[in-house]
Amino acid sequence: MGGAGAGGWVLLGALFELIKRNNIDIIDSAFFISPIVDDAIGKVKEIDLLNWEKKWARYTTGFF
Repeated sequence: MGGAGAGGWVLLGALFELIKRNNIDIIDSAFFISPIVDDAIGKVKEIDLLNWEKKWARYTTGFF
């Protein structure tokens, strides 16, 4: 499964629903491409971010 932008938010909801229904085993992987939660990453201290998140934090800082 995958989702970009707002689709990433929809993907997250779909995954939670699959977990709730005990059907998560039908998904092998999920890809979130620049989900709309980017504004939250820009507000986290860089030391608390994972390496892959640091790129997005730098991109979104000052944008949101």
